[in-house]
Amino acid sequence: MPLDATVPGGALHLLVGSFDAEPGGAFELVRYSKQLTLLGLQKDLRVVEKGKQSGVMDISMQAENRGQLADVLNEISRLYVRQNIDQKTVQAERALAFLGTELPKFKAQLEQSEDSYNQYRNQNGTISLDDEARNALSQNVDLQAKLLDAKQKRLDLVGRFTAAHPAVQTLDTQIASLKKELGAVDGRIRRMPMLQQNSLRMQRDIKVNTDLYATLLNSSLQMRLAKEGKVANVRVLDQALLPEKPVRPKALIVMALSLAGGLFLSGAVALLRKTLRKSIASPDEIEAVTGLNVYSTIALSTQQRVLDRAIRSGKPGVKVLAALHVETRRWRGCAGCAPRSSS
Repeated sequence: MPLDATVPGGALHLLVGSFDAEPGGAFELVRYSKQLTLLGLQKDLRVVEKGKQSGVMDISMQAENRGQLADVLNEISRLYVRQNIDQKTVQAERALAFLGTELPKFKAQLEQSEDSYNQYRNQNGTISLDDEARNALSQNVDLQAKLLDAKQKRLDLVGRFTAAHPAVQTLDTQIASLKKELGAVDGRIRRMPMLQQNSLRMQRDIKVNTDLYATLLNSSLQMRLAKEGKVANVRVLDQALLPEKPVRPKALIVMALSLAGGLFLSGAVALLRKTLRKSIASPDEIEAVTGLNVYSTIALSTQQRVLDRAIRSGKPGVKVLAALHVETRRWRGCAGCAPRSSS
């Protein structure tokens, strides 16, 4: 049954469908922040394009849980394809809405232009067009088709970007240029004889409206197919598989780095101890400082520490090691000097 509870972050609704556990097993439920979880995924996720402008993306991620790693990568791929399908569907719906309002208008314009031309021809008879008029008619029709296509592309972009976007501004520049060229062609038509000019304009209206209506009708059918097809522009080439061997850590690399680090640290500690130690390390240091020759050295006695503790505790008595302990075996003299002993 579902569990409903109130927590500091709000209401909690939990429903466990199934789980595998031993009898008497206990589970600890931990809630992670959505923001921190997404930041962690962005940090661990690595997306690289394979090859220059190939369009093939390689997605990889490192995690401790092998099973969860494969599930996360496959879910990311599935959601990416799903998002692409949804985006195409939204674009198709927006285009269909635009075409649904424009198709009746162009159909009515086409019928009106055909009726007007038939009436004009019945009144004045058939009028032949010269080469200049036919050329102007062809240019006018072509510019009208390009202008409508540019306007439709701009409508699609405005749904995703603002008017300041470079792609939208490029289309605005293109639309302005097409309108300027169309105005120049209309100026050439206005300089023709009135009878030929009227016939040309009517034929132009019929041709433009027929081509535009056919184009819009074809686009509407394509958008309906795109909306119902549910086919994405992207696809998953390879599913994420459960890794059989871990990629990290590399045992040999870890051992080599540990050995190098240990050697470096041990050398650094030895140098630091030698630098901080204020005692005399060799007879050469005494000779260098005092200018006197050292003929013998006394080895370190194990009783010196006992004597040091006695001195620090303030016990009375002799405080010279040589007077308390005679260790002739641990004396070592200089070359040619005999060790001394005392009793």
